Amino acid sequence: MFEYILMLAFGITLLRSILGTTFGDRIIAVNALTYLAVLLMAIYALETENYFLLDIGIVAVILSFIGTLSIAKYLSKEERKK
Repeated sequence: MFEYILMLAFGITLLRSILGTTFGDRIIAVNALTYLAVLLMAIYALETENYFLLDIGIVAVILSFIGTLSIAKYLSKEERKK
């Protein structure tokens, strides 16, 4: 049951990432998509007792966070130039 709610949230967030008004909105939506995908992976890992997926999820979240920070730094430099 919980998986279906997460999949609905994933779909809504995917729609937001496509129809986002600004570039920053789209980046945040893609970051949220990563977190939702990792949460679905974690639920699947717990159900199947395949805990290797949790390691993959941790790496994905760390890479997503670093990517979001680097894009935010790039966007803040663009704001300073204006």
